[in-house]
Amino acid sequence: MKMEKMKKATNKKLRRLTLTATTAASLLVGNTYDSVEEILSHEGTVDSVIDKYSQSRNKPTVKEKLRMWFDRLPFAVRLLVITPLYVIGWLMMLVLTPLWDHLLSGILAKVGYWLVVLLIILVILAVMKAVLLPDVPLKELFTRKNLLIIAGSVTALALLDELLTRTTPGYVRIGPFVRYAAILLIVSIFISVFYRKHQKKTVTASSGLLEFSVTD
Repeated sequence: MKMEKMKKATNKKLRRLTLTATTAASLLVGNTYDSVEEILSHEGTVDSVIDKYSQSRNKPTVKEKLRMWFDRLPFAVRLLVITPLYVIGWLMMLVLTPLWDHLLSGILAKVGYWLVVLLIILVILAVMKAVLLPDVPLKELFTRKNLLIIAGSVTALALLDELLTRTTPGYVRIGPFVRYAAILLIVSIFISVFYRKHQKKTVTASSGLLEFSVTD
Protein backbone atom coordinates (compact mmCIF):
# COMPACT_ATOMS: atom_id res chain seq x y z
CA MET A 1 0.00 0.00 0.00
CA LYS A 2 2.77 2.42 0.93
CA MET A 3 4.65 1.68 -2.28
CA GLU A 4 1.52 2.32 -4.34
CA LYS A 5 0.86 5.61 -2.54
CA MET A 6 4.46 6.68 -3.06
CA LYS A 7 4.25 5.71 -6.72
CA LYS A 8 1.01 7.68 -7.19
CA ALA A 9 2.50 10.69 -5.41
CA THR A 10 5.61 10.50 -7.60
CA ASN A 11 3.55 10.25 -10.78
CA LYS A 12 1.41 13.18 -9.63
CA LYS A 13 4.50 15.33 -9.00
CA LEU A 14 5.93 14.27 -12.35
CA ARG A 15 2.74 15.30 -14.18
CA ARG A 16 2.75 18.67 -12.41
CA LEU A 17 6.41 19.19 -13.27
CA THR A 18 5.80 18.25 -16.91
CA LEU A 19 2.80 20.57 -17.16
CA THR A 20 4.71 23.45 -15.57
CA ALA A 21 7.74 22.93 -17.79
CA THR A 22 5.60 22.67 -20.93
CA THR A 23 3.68 25.83 -20.03
CA ALA A 24 6.87 27.78 -19.35
CA ALA A 25 8.53 26.54 -22.53
CA SER A 26 5.44 27.33 -24.60
CA LEU A 27 5.28 30.91 -23.32
CA LEU A 28 9.01 31.29 -23.88
CA VAL A 29 8.87 30.08 -27.49
CA GLY A 30 5.64 31.99 -28.12
CA ASN A 31 7.32 35.25 -27.11
CA THR A 32 10.53 34.50 -29.04
CA TYR A 33 9.02 33.95 -32.49
CA ASP A 34 6.35 35.93 -34.29
CA SER A 35 5.13 33.15 -36.56
CA VAL A 36 5.56 29.48 -37.43
CA GLU A 37 7.23 30.50 -40.70
CA GLU A 38 10.10 32.02 -38.73
CA ILE A 39 10.65 28.74 -36.90
CA LEU A 40 10.70 26.62 -40.05
CA SER A 41 12.41 29.12 -42.30
CA HIS A 42 15.56 27.83 -43.98
CA GLU A 43 17.00 31.31 -43.66
CA GLY A 44 17.17 30.83 -39.92
CA THR A 45 20.47 28.98 -40.11
CA VAL A 46 23.29 29.53 -37.67
CA ASP A 47 25.42 31.57 -40.07
CA SER A 48 22.59 33.85 -41.20
CA VAL A 49 21.49 34.54 -37.64
CA ILE A 50 25.03 35.34 -36.54
CA ASP A 51 25.53 37.59 -39.56
CA LYS A 52 22.23 39.35 -38.87
CA TYR A 53 23.11 40.31 -35.33
CA SER A 54 26.83 40.85 -35.89
CA GLN A 55 25.96 43.70 -38.25
CA SER A 56 24.42 45.58 -35.36
CA ARG A 57 26.67 47.36 -32.88
CA ASN A 58 24.17 46.86 -30.09
CA LYS A 59 24.41 43.80 -27.92
CA PRO A 60 21.67 41.25 -28.71
CA THR A 61 18.67 41.25 -26.40
CA VAL A 62 17.51 38.23 -24.43
CA LYS A 63 14.90 37.52 -27.08
CA GLU A 64 17.51 37.67 -29.82
CA LYS A 65 19.83 35.35 -27.89
CA LEU A 66 17.02 32.85 -27.44
CA ARG A 67 16.17 33.10 -31.14
CA MET A 68 19.80 32.40 -32.01
CA TRP A 69 19.86 29.38 -29.71
CA PHE A 70 16.61 27.94 -31.08
CA ASP A 71 17.73 28.51 -34.66
CA ARG A 72 20.80 26.39 -34.03
CA LEU A 73 18.58 23.36 -33.42
CA PRO A 74 18.11 20.84 -36.24
CA PHE A 75 15.13 21.37 -38.53
CA ALA A 76 13.44 18.18 -37.26
CA VAL A 77 13.59 19.44 -33.66
CA ARG A 78 12.20 22.81 -34.67
CA LEU A 79 9.41 21.08 -36.57
CA LEU A 80 8.45 18.44 -34.00
CA VAL A 81 9.20 20.29 -30.72
CA ILE A 82 9.53 24.05 -31.14
CA THR A 83 6.54 24.46 -33.47
CA PRO A 84 4.03 22.68 -31.15
CA LEU A 85 5.36 24.68 -28.22
CA TYR A 86 4.91 27.89 -30.20
CA VAL A 87 1.30 26.98 -31.06
CA ILE A 88 0.49 26.20 -27.42
CA GLY A 89 2.12 29.43 -26.27
CA TRP A 90 0.32 31.45 -28.94
CA LEU A 91 -3.06 30.01 -27.86
CA MET A 92 -2.30 30.72 -24.20
CA MET A 93 -1.33 34.33 -24.93
CA LEU A 94 -4.43 34.71 -27.10
CA VAL A 95 -6.59 33.83 -24.08
CA LEU A 96 -4.53 35.33 -21.26
CA THR A 97 -3.54 38.70 -22.76
CA PRO A 98 -7.07 40.23 -22.88
CA LEU A 99 -7.84 38.90 -19.40
CA TRP A 100 -4.58 40.24 -18.01
CA ASP A 101 -5.00 43.64 -19.67
CA HIS A 102 -8.57 43.95 -18.36
CA LEU A 103 -7.57 42.89 -14.85
CA LEU A 104 -4.53 45.13 -14.75
CA SER A 105 -6.37 48.17 -16.07
CA GLY A 106 -9.17 47.64 -13.54
CA ILE A 107 -6.78 47.29 -10.63
CA LEU A 108 -4.69 50.27 -11.69
CA ALA A 109 -7.80 52.41 -12.07
CA LYS A 110 -8.99 51.54 -8.57
CA VAL A 111 -5.56 51.97 -7.01
CA GLY A 112 -5.16 55.31 -8.76
CA TYR A 113 -8.56 56.46 -7.49
CA TRP A 114 -7.74 55.67 -3.86
CA LEU A 115 -4.28 57.22 -4.15
CA VAL A 116 -5.99 60.44 -5.24
CA VAL A 117 -8.35 60.12 -2.26
CA LEU A 118 -5.35 59.69 0.05
CA LEU A 119 -3.69 62.77 -1.45
CA ILE A 120 -6.87 64.83 -1.01
CA ILE A 121 -7.11 63.77 2.65
CA LEU A 122 -3.49 64.78 3.26
CA VAL A 123 -4.08 68.19 1.67
CA ILE A 124 -7.24 68.76 3.75
CA LEU A 125 -5.40 67.81 6.94
CA ALA A 126 -2.54 70.15 6.10
CA VAL A 127 -4.95 73.06 5.51
CA MET A 128 -6.88 72.37 8.72
CA LYS A 129 -3.64 72.17 10.69
CA ALA A 130 -2.55 75.53 9.27
CA VAL A 131 -5.85 77.09 10.40
CA LEU A 132 -6.15 75.47 13.84
CA LEU A 133 -2.49 75.13 14.81
CA PRO A 134 -0.44 77.51 12.67
CA ASP A 135 2.57 77.39 15.03
CA VAL A 136 2.87 73.59 14.91
CA PRO A 137 5.35 72.32 12.30
CA LEU A 138 3.85 70.30 9.47
CA LYS A 139 6.26 67.44 10.17
CA GLU A 140 4.52 66.82 13.50
CA LEU A 141 1.29 66.18 11.63
CA PHE A 142 2.79 63.94 8.97
CA THR A 143 4.92 61.68 11.13
CA ARG A 144 5.56 58.13 10.01
CA LYS A 145 3.02 56.81 12.52
CA ASN A 146 0.34 59.27 11.43
CA LEU A 147 0.92 58.54 7.74
CA LEU A 148 0.57 54.82 8.40
CA ILE A 149 -2.69 55.44 10.29
CA ILE A 150 -4.09 57.57 7.47
CA ALA A 151 -2.99 55.13 4.76
CA GLY A 152 -4.38 52.21 6.76
CA SER A 153 -7.72 53.99 7.17
CA VAL A 154 -7.96 54.69 3.44
CA THR A 155 -6.99 51.09 2.64
CA ALA A 156 -9.66 49.75 5.01
CA LEU A 157 -12.22 52.07 3.41
CA ALA A 158 -11.18 50.91 -0.08
CA LEU A 159 -11.52 47.23 0.87
CA LEU A 160 -14.89 47.83 2.51
CA ASP A 161 -16.08 49.79 -0.53
CA GLU A 162 -14.99 46.98 -2.86
CA LEU A 163 -16.70 44.37 -0.67
CA LEU A 164 -19.98 46.28 -0.57
CA THR A 165 -19.82 46.92 -4.31
CA ARG A 166 -19.52 43.20 -5.00
CA THR A 167 -22.03 41.95 -2.43
CA THR A 168 -24.69 44.68 -2.21
CA PRO A 169 -26.43 45.62 -5.48
CA GLY A 170 -27.98 48.80 -4.11
CA TYR A 171 -24.63 50.10 -2.87
CA VAL A 172 -23.66 51.34 -6.34
CA ARG A 173 -26.21 54.17 -6.07
CA ILE A 174 -25.24 55.33 -2.58
CA GLY A 175 -21.53 54.46 -2.86
CA PRO A 176 -20.31 58.02 -3.61
CA PHE A 177 -22.19 59.45 -0.61
CA VAL A 178 -20.83 56.70 1.67
CA ARG A 179 -17.27 57.33 0.49
CA TYR A 180 -17.68 61.08 0.95
CA ALA A 181 -19.03 60.63 4.49
CA ALA A 182 -16.27 58.15 5.34
CA ILE A 183 -13.58 60.55 4.12
CA LEU A 184 -15.04 63.37 6.22
CA LEU A 185 -15.15 61.03 9.23
CA ILE A 186 -11.50 60.05 8.80
CA VAL A 187 -10.44 63.69 8.49
CA SER A 188 -12.60 64.82 11.44
CA ILE A 189 -11.42 62.10 13.82
CA PHE A 190 -7.77 62.47 12.92
CA ILE A 191 -7.64 66.27 13.14
CA SER A 192 -9.65 66.25 16.39
CA VAL A 193 -7.25 63.81 18.05
CA PHE A 194 -4.25 65.75 16.75
CA TYR A 195 -5.69 69.09 17.95
CA ARG A 196 -6.54 67.82 21.44
CA LYS A 197 -3.11 66.24 21.78
CA HIS A 198 -1.36 69.52 21.07
CA GLN A 199 -3.77 71.47 23.26
CA LYS A 200 -2.83 69.19 26.17
CA LYS A 201 0.84 69.76 25.41
CA THR A 202 0.30 73.52 25.45
CA VAL A 203 -1.60 73.39 28.75
CA THR A 204 1.07 71.16 30.32
CA ALA A 205 3.85 73.43 29.13
CA SER A 206 2.02 76.50 30.49
CA SER A 207 1.48 74.79 33.86
CA GLY A 208 5.17 73.93 34.05
CA LEU A 209 6.17 77.53 33.40
CA LEU A 210 3.69 78.76 36.02
CA GLU A 211 5.02 76.36 38.68
CA PHE A 212 8.56 77.39 37.85
CA SER A 213 7.65 81.09 38.23
CA VAL A 214 5.96 80.54 41.60
CA THR A 215 8.84 78.48 42.93
CA ASP A 216 11.31 81.06 41.77
